[in-house]
Amino acid sequence: MQPNSPVLVELDGDSLPGLFLKATADGTRLLVTFEQDGHVSTTWLPVEQVRLVEA
Repeated sequence: MQPNSPVLVELDGDSLPGLFLKATADGTRLLVTFEQDGHVSTTWLPVEQVRLVEA
């Protein structure tokens, strides 16, 4: 996955559009930014909660 790739973030049963920023060295966590309930969040999430948006 390349930086600034569009992704879907799985949180609380919802799929939220977001942007992938970078990964940890071991690739187990991803830094993503997304909007939830009117607030923008940038956080590290397990790779299982993030999937690439297919073009």
